[in-house]
Amino acid sequence: DPRFEIASVLPPDSKGDFAFLLHGLYHLKNNGIKEENIIFIDLESPDFLSYSTINDLNEYIKSKSNKTDKYYLFFDEIQRIEGWQRLVNAYFSLDNFDVYVTGSNSKLLSGEFATYLTGRYINIKIFPFSFVEYLEYNKELFMDYLTFGGFPASFELDNKIQYLNDLFDSIVFNDIIKRFDIKNVDLLIRLTHFLVSNIGQLVSANSIVKYLKKDRINVSVNTVYNYISYLEEACLIYKVKREDLIGKKILNHLEKYYVVDLGFRESILKKDLDIGQSLENIVYFE
Repeated sequence: DPRFEIASVLPPDSKGDFAFLLHGLYHLKNNGIKEENIIFIDLESPDFLSYSTINDLNEYIKSKSNKTDKYYLFFDEIQRIEGWQRLVNAYFSLDNFDVYVTGSNSKLLSGEFATYLTGRYINIKIFPFSFVEYLEYNKELFMDYLTFGGFPASFELDNKIQYLNDLFDSIVFNDIIKRFDIKNVDLLIRLTHFLVSNIGQLVSANSIVKYLKKDRINVSVNTVYNYISYLEEACLIYKVKREDLIGKKILNHLEKYYVVDLGFRESILKKDLDIGQSLENIVYFE
């Protein structure tokens, strides 16, 4: 029973996946933990709109707790509060608190986070549903999963593609364009479309540069590498390097790429898709 856990969603979702995660953690109630000993702070909730500093949150927690009872403290979207690391560290140091943190910002998933709480946390990565998990929730056809992917928040929606479009745009803007101060947004989108269109194909930065030149887009190999790394940090794209099975050495330059959820592939490309590539994508994540 670790005293401090970080739970992070890959890739970020606006609400649905955090709700699934936090409701799962609420099994505490079923194990005899009193509701008043579970403190849940959702920084996207209207209830916490007036809370803008760590002092605000600290006063709220103090009003819900004492120094003797055992408490389970949940923070959702904690990165919205400046200096949140100090607050988390403070409650981590108290023996009567278990602390759980979630956040949809890719900064919580990157190496930057390790500098705040090195060696003091357990990182739980939550992916969209696999097909087996998807069937537990929705008994529809396999083709539905191939088309719309596994984001739980989309399951009850009539317009799933619109939701996926909005989610994709949110990730690209907040976790790539804004974070890395991207100037050439069109290049980033074209590169994303190329990688999503070529799931499971051997790709190199040089081949991408040549592909873009056909559309009279001149870009350096280093820029392509940087943009791909941004897509990886935002957890939209996952890379697999080639391996020399005889020499057991990783071969540079040629890699394969997979998209974190097939729903993005459908919403981005909007055309008939190669089912073989989709199946390979599923196998990679499984």
